[in-house]
Amino acid sequence: MYILGAENEEKGGDDTFEYVPYSTAIKQTQGSSYTQKFSEFGLRAKALSLEFESENYIFTLGGQTHYNESGDNYLPNDTFGRYIVSKGPEDGYTDNKDQQDSQRWKVGYLAQATQRCGVINYNDKYLITFGGDIMKFKKVIPQSGMIYLTPLKEDKKYGLEVKQWYELPQLKRGGQYHAIYPKGGDKIYLFNYYGKREKGKGKLYELPIKTILNELDTGLITEAETEGGYKSLHPWTDQGKTTIPDEDKGKDAFPTMGPADDDSD
Repeated sequence: MYILGAENEEKGGDDTFEYVPYSTAIKQTQGSSYTQKFSEFGLRAKALSLEFESENYIFTLGGQTHYNESGDNYLPNDTFGRYIVSKGPEDGYTDNKDQQDSQRWKVGYLAQATQRCGVINYNDKYLITFGGDIMKFKKVIPQSGMIYLTPLKEDKKYGLEVKQWYELPQLKRGGQYHAIYPKGGDKIYLFNYYGKREKGKGKLYELPIKTILNELDTGLITEAETEGGYKSLHPWTDQGKTTIPDEDKGKDAFPTMGPADDDSD
């Protein structure tokens, strides 16, 4: 078990868990000045463990960050952290601030600043996010229907690039979601972030994985096109644009998205 964000304190010999501090993710700014790669990170973020480049990682996605320039106290951020679990000091990972390559934390960018989105690992092939609150010009667009995908390994079938973000057509029903994908299954399950606490919520939806694959089969489309397929955005190393499609231009790409077989509340 890994406790994200906790600093290394005395564990009393307990080896059933490991602290994963954010303070070890440091980058050099100017001269001998340094700053942390994570800032007020953790609230409403998502994390999952997976295999990437033949190593075991913990990936963290989005959450909230404080913006002094905004009237809102906290807004979604685009932090995309990857912490290597299967390598440590004995492998040269010393977390030395003067040696960036030695850090176990690597930090890049999401497709869009996001909080409260669902995320799945599709058979160690793709990382896919669903819905959530998206930031546009430092203002929150709540309960979006956005779907973003990034390959975790070489994709010969569709020609998608590893470490590149792609945008798929929007969900029929936007929302703040948790997502579950049983490995090897044929359906993705989405359920609302707050469940019954919000009026009209508390529903479980299912989305056949083939609807995602069908869009990949359709192929790459241009920025001006709105029907089917997927759009290429930017690599993990680059920060994305702050614009998202208007809701009235969003396509009901997944009409099969509906209540799960057991639609009880």
